[in-house]
Amino acid sequence: MMEQSDVIRNSPDVMQRISMNMDKLTKSQQRVADYIQNHTMEAAFSTVDRTAHAVDVSTTTVVRLALSLGYSGYAEMQSALKDYMTVMSSPIHMFSIVTRSEEDAGRAADYTSLMELEIQNIQETCSAIVTETVNKAADALSNARSIFVIGARTSEAPARYFAYNLDRMFLNTQYVFADTNHVPELVNRMGKEDVLIYIVNSRYLRSVYEATRAAKLTGATVIGLIDAVSNTWIPFTDYTFYCANRSANFFHSPVSAMFIANVLMKQCVNTNRERVESNLKKLEESVQSLKLFLKN
Repeated sequence: MMEQSDVIRNSPDVMQRISMNMDKLTKSQQRVADYIQNHTMEAAFSTVDRTAHAVDVSTTTVVRLALSLGYSGYAEMQSALKDYMTVMSSPIHMFSIVTRSEEDAGRAADYTSLMELEIQNIQETCSAIVTETVNKAADALSNARSIFVIGARTSEAPARYFAYNLDRMFLNTQYVFADTNHVPELVNRMGKEDVLIYIVNSRYLRSVYEATRAAKLTGATVIGLIDAVSNTWIPFTDYTFYCANRSANFFHSPVSAMFIANVLMKQCVNTNRERVESNLKKLEESVQSLKLFLKN
């Protein structure tokens, strides 16, 4: 017969371990467990000190919870949380969660629930904005020799949107296709006078990570729009912007990333009005001469 500790250790994921053992935890440990269940993203990427502070318990309590759940310590439990978040991010799993929730509610969620969720995402993203970081990132963009924007999958739309509009403003921006085969060419072009913007949304692509790491090694300035302040990216990022991405769909929302792109571009316009105006005037002259648009 398996011992209780073996049952815990062999359970599928960290959330199931918490559910199986909630009644056996101390009240303080239950508070930490509740926090992990309700703030999984934060717990997955926070230090033990920050998690303890968020729940108003001692770090010892957090560590003891990890031990009670069958982990060797907080680091192993946090690693399990990150694995859990990766699984939760798969489209099929998100689809299953959404449809199951709708079935439980007896109806499919209408568009108003989506609107409310996106508003919450924007509000949460706004609360995390640091004005100084916005100003410094905008200065880096304004003074860059070249700007490169990389993103793929659910991050491709905001990445292309950001690159397209920055290029209209500064005439020096390009979208980078997130393919590992393109990383050497990207790195070969970059230097300390350049800026790389990466946008990631949950399941992190290795190619984007490698491009970001390599860009930083060239001395380029790196700006990150990311769904969590992850230790994976912090060493290679000069300016980080958190983008809440909760969704009632089978994919994570890109709306907050688009919002942060707008914030940064607006600040760039504020400090480069004449330059941007001049470039837009030249662009409009070309558009008119080429008769690009149909007349109404």
